[in-house]
Amino acid sequence: MNLSDNEKCIFKLNNIGLLSAYTSQTMLFNKISKYFGNVLSINSYRISNYPKSSILFYRGDSWKDAYGEHTSASYLNLPFISFITKFFSLFLKVRKIASKLDSNTNIVFVYSMNSVFMLLALFFKMLKPNVKLVLIIPDHPMHMRSNMSFFIKIFKQLDIFLQKKMLGNFNSFIVFSKYIIDDLGLQNDRIILHEGAIDKSTAISIAEKQLNNYLNDKVIFMYSGVLSSSYKIDVLVEAFENLGEHYELWFTGQGELEKFIAVKASKNSNIKHFGVVDYNKLLDLQSRASVFLNMRDPLSLASKFSFPSKLFEYLCTGKPIISVKMDGIPSEYNPYLDFLYDVEVQSIQNKLQSYSLESYEHKKKIRPDSLRFILDNKTIDSRVNKILEVI
Repeated sequence: MNLSDNEKCIFKLNNIGLLSAYTSQTMLFNKISKYFGNVLSINSYRISNYPKSSILFYRGDSWKDAYGEHTSASYLNLPFISFITKFFSLFLKVRKIASKLDSNTNIVFVYSMNSVFMLLALFFKMLKPNVKLVLIIPDHPMHMRSNMSFFIKIFKQLDIFLQKKMLGNFNSFIVFSKYIIDDLGLQNDRIILHEGAIDKSTAISIAEKQLNNYLNDKVIFMYSGVLSSSYKIDVLVEAFENLGEHYELWFTGQGELEKFIAVKASKNSNIKHFGVVDYNKLLDLQSRASVFLNMRDPLSLASKFSFPSKLFEYLCTGKPIISVKMDGIPSEYNPYLDFLYDVEVQSIQNKLQSYSLESYEHKKKIRPDSLRFILDNKTIDSRVNKILEVI
């Protein structure tokens, strides 16, 4: 794609959450930077509010890398207060950056449908009227939390109302689930359905890193992500507990069930929680795992409006993947996934037991070539070209 001289730099407002999602979006923008020049990004790191998190005040930082300049917001990490302090911290950063940028910066990407970042994008457009606003919607903001209190539900509904009002000011949308388009009533003709992608070199590196774990004396199941009852992690642990000594269950990530898992692990040495790990450590653990787990509640609306980006890495390994059947996963992935159609204890246990030491090697050999599927269809290069055509 040939770009004009006034489209050589982009500005990114970024709401950072899970490692898998952050890795996916980083790969996307690193590739986009090759077309537009350096990326200028303002980031906000999502962490649990104090006292669930030990961090009362998050101090922002600034850094540079090969792809651009980045800064993160400082804020007071208390319920509702974090929303206000985060907004004003980011507001000052946006105003400062806007005063230094010339007209060459005319594309703003906003990662995630977040009111703070959407408002900041509109403010930036007031300062730079010719700017194009591109909103990336990886999931539906109303349906990604469970067990919300009455007041939080009211606040969230008002938040969604505000977000929908702002949608008309955006020029293009990158959406991770087709159901989001209908639910939000997006009418813009510049919409691309993009559940994610992975860099080709990363995909090949992951594939080369794998070990022949079926030669071990245990089958190792691995789950990475949110440790929450809304993802049925407690049910998974209960289903695993009686499998026997030839199985292990590994967890990475954080959530309200961390203490629950720690207690279970103290009583069962075959359950291991590695906590929040960096990307290299995550890839190392994946290379030693036997079977990957993608857990959700298949009846929740969240499973309809989101796509588990960790599947890209799992598919590159060529190893079996047990996944809850989610409406948010397009049907083209079906041949490469071993589906769980319900998340009752007995159903999960039966599925896990089907991966015995005796059956694992056979199951691994008869799987379709998932790495080839990724390389042919889901690399960043192929997806970015389509995105640039739309925006």
